[in-house]
Amino acid sequence: MSQQSIQKANMEELVYTKIKLSICNRFIRPGSQLVEAAIANKLNVSRTPVRAAIKKLEHEGYVQVTPNKGAFVIKPTAEEMKDAYSVRLILEKQSAGLAAERISKEDIAKLYKLIDEEKRTFDHRDTDSYYEMNDSFHFIIAEASQNKLLLEYVKDIVSRTTIYVVLFDPLDKLKINPSIEEHIAIVRALESKNKLEAEKAMEKHLTSVIAGLKLEDNELKEDIFFL
Repeated sequence: MSQQSIQKANMEELVYTKIKLSICNRFIRPGSQLVEAAIANKLNVSRTPVRAAIKKLEHEGYVQVTPNKGAFVIKPTAEEMKDAYSVRLILEKQSAGLAAERISKEDIAKLYKLIDEEKRTFDHRDTDSYYEMNDSFHFIIAEASQNKLLLEYVKDIVSRTTIYVVLFDPLDKLKINPSIEEHIAIVRALESKNKLEAEKAMEKHLTSVIAGLKLEDNELKEDIFFL
């Protein structure tokens, strides 16, 4: 790769990171339009890396591009988020129940280790790592169900709903993370091979997550780039 290509890739990554941070910290509000020219001017770059960044964010689900209108930060309704979580609840209750019957000691150890990492990343407000650990926790349980199709569906719905949590339940607003204790309860049920308790613990956890989403705009920061 040429030096010019490396510089281009680095610039695209820098622009992408700054826009994503602005979205995740809600300095760019849900529903806001991402105007290429304005962002390029703000960052003192050409529109090319901005366009690439927006395309990547669209692929990840943070941005919706509408033909002849432009790119907008997603702004799902409360009903849409509840619908998504109702689907996730059905899928993950089933995966937890199956996992209780089939999970290995090695996977139980992995889950406890992930909980420790969740605690560490939450305490340091390491947002990206925290959500990565959280998603991995749910993926290991789904994989332990030994149902490949169910695992595929769980991965898809978890990725979709994690974006909702990032946008509407920011870590910096939480003094205590209830998910930690809820995750521990899930693992203990799995460890004891108690199918019913595993399903109930997963249901309680996901119900708690949707109840914690903050849909009001009264605590939003000024709608500017945090760059």
